[in-house]
Amino acid sequence: MSSNLERLTQQSVINWIENTAVHGVTVGVTPRHFETDNTNPVTLPIIIIKATREREEIVGSGVCRMRVEVGLIAQADDTTDATLSNQWSNFFDVLNWDELAARMSDLSGFYCYGVIRGEPSDKQTIERHWQFRYDFTAFCMPMDYYNSSSSSSSSSST
Repeated sequence: MSSNLERLTQQSVINWIENTAVHGVTVGVTPRHFETDNTNPVTLPIIIIKATREREEIVGSGVCRMRVEVGLIAQADDTTDATLSNQWSNFFDVLNWDELAARMSDLSGFYCYGVIRGEPSDKQTIERHWQFRYDFTAFCMPMDYYNSSSSSSSSSST
């Protein structure tokens, strides 16, 4: 199974948030992957997407249950309540879109069969930052699953 499923899931959410041509909502905050490196420092406000593989739904199917955590983080001293409320409202509207699974599947090499939505968090204060979280479960697979499975089974049978 693709070791990049977490990264593909995160990228599909990033692409959807940035796809203002389809959903028509400008969140006004840059989304990025949970994994960061030192060459790309974090600046606030930011949306961080983390995907964690929980299990394969049907053994051998390639379809995995993914826990997706999406957080909006803003610096408390630099962000007014009105700005934060507007960003959160836009962020929530985009992730609550009816076609979320279909739009996540727009990413090449990735397919999302469906999502189970969680409840958004209330505004939390963490040190000098505000954070909102929206978590959901996605059922997805890398489109190269069958190619990699069939090539490994044919090479082991020769």
